[in-house]
Amino acid sequence: MPTGLPPVHAWGAYSVPLSTAIRVWKDGGRRDLDVLLAGRLAVSIAASLSAAERLRGWSSGPVLVVPAPSSRASQRLRGDIPLEGVARLVAAGGAPHRSRPLRVVPALVHTRRVDDQSGLGMLGRRANVDGAMTVKSLCHNVVRGRRCILVDDVMTTGSTMAEASRALREAGAADVLGATVAATRRRPVDHRTGGERGRV
Repeated sequence: MPTGLPPVHAWGAYSVPLSTAIRVWKDGGRRDLDVLLAGRLAVSIAASLSAAERLRGWSSGPVLVVPAPSSRASQRLRGDIPLEGVARLVAAGGAPHRSRPLRVVPALVHTRRVDDQSGLGMLGRRANVDGAMTVKSLCHNVVRGRRCILVDDVMTTGSTMAEASRALREAGAADVLGATVAATRRRPVDHRTGGERGRV
């Protein structure tokens, strides 16, 4: 796992049919799947909140929901930011966390060009996003001293979550957790090539 990876809860494994739904939602323009995926992300966020209450003292107060940033190229290609829309549906839905207000804050932005992560191995993913995120200047006062839940559609190696967590902590976030719709399980890295030996 990459250094700085926060505790992350995922609704399910990144496998068929969930993986198919995520792909067509994100890259195929199927925004009719927003509600379906928001329901699954809501469960992951609720699990993160429950664990935080038991283990990290998150007993009260509002929580910031911070979507992982999309690259500028992806935003241009898709014409929108699908993850942000799903996060806002979760926050507006109330249950299962009515007792704790959720505020969606798209605070993160890339500081340099990043490549599409899907074609990269573990080490390539880490290098691709290392030092590549920051909190927008207008969001520093919003993030400082607050508890944040990072959200993403899929966690593969954890590199994106770790880098996003670093950026939030550097901006003064009090604590950071993660929640995703899905997560992959991967075999160990082949250190001779820097690539992965296959998925579990």
